[in-house]
Amino acid sequence: MTEQAVKMLSEILGREITHTRMSHDEAVVFWRQFVPTEFAEAMVEIEEVVARGDEEACFRAKFKQVGKKRLRPYLEANREVWVKK
Repeated sequence: MTEQAVKMLSEILGREITHTRMSHDEAVVFWRQFVPTEFAEAMVEIEEVVARGDEEACFRAKFKQVGKKRLRPYLEANREVWVKK
């Protein structure tokens, strides 16, 4: 999914966007810039769960709520956020 989002953003901005996956430890160091260590560890754990697709079960549940917004229209509507000035 990340690769699809990067490609989409590249198309919308008209320039190449790249993404580099971080190791667990690199991600913890990144998050520690913003939150205490315990929260950094938790954020990385959550990101790893999502990356594995483990959270998808909630979308297969009988009673589910799914948002109506799609990524491409959101990126297009908020293009200016990522435009270099």
